Amino acid sequence: MAPDVVCSLLHIDAAGLIHPLGGPSLPEDYSRALDGVAIGPNVGSCGTAAFYGEPVLATDLETDPRWRPYKAMPLAIGLRACWSTPVKAKDGRVIATFAFYYREPRAPSNWHRRIVEACVNLGAFAIERKEARAEIARLAYHDILTGLPNRAQLRRLITTAIDACPTGSHVALAFLDVDHFKDVNDTLGHAAGDELLIQLAQRLREQIGPEDMLGRLGGDEFVILLPQRNAEGAERVLMARSPISWIGSRFIQATSFSFLLERSTRSAPASCSWKSSSTATPRSGCSTMDERANCTSTMPSRWRRQAHARFNRRPNA
Repeated sequence: MAPDVVCSLLHIDAAGLIHPLGGPSLPEDYSRALDGVAIGPNVGSCGTAAFYGEPVLATDLETDPRWRPYKAMPLAIGLRACWSTPVKAKDGRVIATFAFYYREPRAPSNWHRRIVEACVNLGAFAIERKEARAEIARLAYHDILTGLPNRAQLRRLITTAIDACPTGSHVALAFLDVDHFKDVNDTLGHAAGDELLIQLAQRLREQIGPEDMLGRLGGDEFVILLPQRNAEGAERVLMARSPISWIGSRFIQATSFSFLLERSTRSAPASCSWKSSSTATPRSGCSTMDERANCTSTMPSRWRRQAHARFNRRPNA
């Protein structure tokens, strides 16, 4: 419909970073150079259009100050002008930009404006639909409150960790819950309880190691997946007192002092109980590590806090 122009569609993520979605007539190295660039008031036509939420026209890339740090590559491939229009979601967020590049210094024609108007509307619909699908997929495997992997995702992570575990090695689980959490909900309200869980999840994130994984089973129950550790190793990690341990005294402190709950304008002293499992048979009928995790999480609290078990990966399992 417009053979005299080169089109570009860029996605703008929640952090304000650019990601190419389409631009078949643009060289691949040019598209790669755009990936991850942050939007701003002087970031070419597209980054500036996304930043202000308004169309941006640069009739001459050679002289336009917004293009000064970025003009070398487009000029090298014969592009001289760029007109970019923001693509907005229904809530007003800028989710993309749609741009026309020209091979000579110029402004868009009325025909080009009509094309862009139609493309922007179609683009907004397509991108919002894609975002909705991605959010549905995310919610299926992540806890809504804390953003952590949920029970379904933990099951997948455990299976993956077992499959990746070398023969003779182990995978351990540490279960944590908030002592007397019901009292927080009953005295301060469920909103305060939710806020406590959010803060606790953040503190736990800050303490776990780079290869370890944190998830929420539900309620006040959290799980830490510890690859390449057996029950004794998990216990040493959890009970360590060395200040250089990733979980040890820092971990105990992180889960034992008061949480400031802004919604209730009060602080809530809290502590956590932990129990670890990488066991062979914490009770009969548990044939896989995932089942053992479920068995451990449903044990009576008094027994569960002393539950340690070991899981050996069998070569043909």
